[in-house]
Amino acid sequence: MNSQPITMDRVDQYLVHSRTLGYKLQGRRAMLRRFVAFLSRRAPDSPITTALALEWATESKLDTPINQARKLTAVRAFALYCAVDDPRTEIPPENLLGKTRRRPSPYIYSPEEIQSLLNAAWNLRPSDALRPQTYAVLLGLLACTGIRIGEAIRLQLDDVRWEDPALVIRDSKRLRERLVPLHGSTANALHAYFQRRSIYMQDASCDYFFINDNGGPLCHSQILRVFCRLRAKVGIGGPGRGQPRIHDLRHTFACMRVLQWQRDDIPIDKAVASLSTYLGHVAPTDTYWYLTGIRELL
Repeated sequence: MNSQPITMDRVDQYLVHSRTLGYKLQGRRAMLRRFVAFLSRRAPDSPITTALALEWATESKLDTPINQARKLTAVRAFALYCAVDDPRTEIPPENLLGKTRRRPSPYIYSPEEIQSLLNAAWNLRPSDALRPQTYAVLLGLLACTGIRIGEAIRLQLDDVRWEDPALVIRDSKRLRERLVPLHGSTANALHAYFQRRSIYMQDASCDYFFINDNGGPLCHSQILRVFCRLRAKVGIGGPGRGQPRIHDLRHTFACMRVLQWQRDDIPIDKAVASLSTYLGHVAPTDTYWYLTGIRELL
């Protein structure tokens, strides 16, 4: 079997192959482009070796340890692909520079804190615009379904089913599609927003469910800025407590669901499989990432 040189064309072939399997690999092309440039300078005729991959991943003294680990992990995945055609390829050991993810301590919101966030959103200015209802309903949806903020932003009008209320999540991690059933109260809140949206934006042609006051899709960075202002206004977090994230609403949903099962005397080890499906996880082990030993669960 003939070996292929390590070029950007080879990187592009790898990325196309990986994306057909559902992996998004955001930012991976730029990272591997830098690795290919390093190989062309350091050892132009060499296959990927553990020593070269390690040298490249750690050459910058400005990199954090976690970023070095991410760089080596990217090369390792690429090496696995290249090894099919070139048996000289060495596969760097997994986690050679440590893990690529560090689990931040999640903040589990109390029901009162979530309600205070929603109340603050309803009081956003201008009061006669769509903006207050947009943020109140968006945050409420995140809290009561646990969907990711990106999934909520990307919801289309056709993704909300009214008769048997549910959300169709089409562009999730690894391109997995799933159906998220809704409680009646959640469906009512979404429908009220949809009606207000239709009146306020009669001329808007945007197909996204949540829109800004200009009729366009919501921006992730703008949502985070608004959330930070709401969080500060109601006094959540602070010195010694960290800064709660909007993603912590997903952690909170998972913990509260398990807590309710515990109170209802439902076997958690069996029920957590349905929670994994609901949250869009490949396996229950991904779901356990979101569970935190809060006092009530312990």
